[in-house]
Amino acid sequence: MSSNSNSYVILGVRLDFEKYGSDTFFEKYSEYDDNSFKGIEHHNGLAMLFDGMNGNYIIIGEIKEKTEQHQGFSDIVIADRWESEKPHIKALIQQYFTEIEPPDLFIASYVLTHYS
Repeated sequence: MSSNSNSYVILGVRLDFEKYGSDTFFEKYSEYDDNSFKGIEHHNGLAMLFDGMNGNYIIIGEIKEKTEQHQGFSDIVIADRWESEKPHIKALIQQYFTEIEPPDLFIASYVLTHYS
């Protein structure tokens, strides 16, 4: 059972867990996995949220906003303000996550609470 939660706005790609959620994928990219106890940290400009508890998602991208543990956002976040950065984020993901197939590279802003 999860004991930590953070809320995020992340500009990136949401991957199908059934297709990409293997232990091998996680181990290969574990250095990108976000740490709920720390502030925003990126590796090569990217971070990964891996839903190992429920298997609902893998999100890879740039964290734009992150709350403290067990907190929500205190203000409204305008998630589309990073629209112009989508090509840059897509290029980074293609460079460092080479096995992600082009049809799976739909870049969007995701707002979620992630449990770890």
